[in-house]
Amino acid sequence: MTDARRARYVALFASEARSLLASARREFSHWRDDPAALDPAEEIFRALHTVKGMAASLDFETATDLAHQTETML
Repeated sequence: MTDARRARYVALFASEARSLLASARREFSHWRDDPAALDPAEEIFRALHTVKGMAASLDFETATDLAHQTETML
C-alpha cells in the first residue's frame, strides 16, 4: 500500500472511529438510565467491533486489543 493510500485509510479510520465512539458513549448513557435494556449493549458492541476490525486492518495493535478487551467486558 502506498503512503498516500495508507494516509487516506488512517484519516477514514480516525473519522469513523470518532463517530462510532461518540455513538457508543451515547448508548452507555442510555444503558445507565435503563440497565435492563439490551439495545444499548448491542449497539456498543457493534461500534467497538467495527472499530476493532478497522484498527486491525491498519495494524493498530493497541487499538485492536483495547477494543477487543472492552467487547469482552460487555
